[in-house]
Amino acid sequence: MELPWIHSPILLLPAVLMKIKEEQIEAMIVAPLWPGQIWFTELVNENAQSLMLGWSNEILEPSISLIKKNLKLPPGK
Repeated sequence: MELPWIHSPILLLPAVLMKIKEEQIEAMIVAPLWPGQIWFTELVNENAQSLMLGWSNEILEPSISLIKKNLKLPPGK
């Protein structure tokens, strides 16, 4: 069985997780390792399996707005 991959903007993760739960969708969700966030707890409680893809600055590209503001991606996994 193939699973859809969902890589949502972090701000939209709570809404995306709610929709996945409502629709009972099985999916591969790409999300940061961020234990302090409520949505992270929800992910862990949903019988999720995890896979470390790497550090954020190694696998993600900063948005144009971050570059214009001379900001960096937050550190993390």
